[in-house]
Amino acid sequence: RVYIYNHVLSAYSKVGDQESVFALLQEMDDLEVQPNIITFSIALSACEKANDHSAAAELFSCLKARGLKPNRITYGSLIAAYAR
Repeated sequence: RVYIYNHVLSAYSKVGDQESVFALLQEMDDLEVQPNIITFSIALSACEKANDHSAAAELFSCLKARGLKPNRITYGSLIAAYAR
């Protein structure tokens, strides 16, 4: 199921709809759908598009707290969020 959510999150992220990205992340949490590193990378990209580095920092802390290991895409999205 996480893959379906990732596709929808990606669509929201591409159009810069950060609010829907976070709503969908909350829905995943409510339904106990475990996000993966791709999920967080997509959400970080949405933060970059919204110029919201504080939300990006919060997401990054959350993914680490869940025991996920950031990859180069994740780090790239985080850096891009701070660079804007």
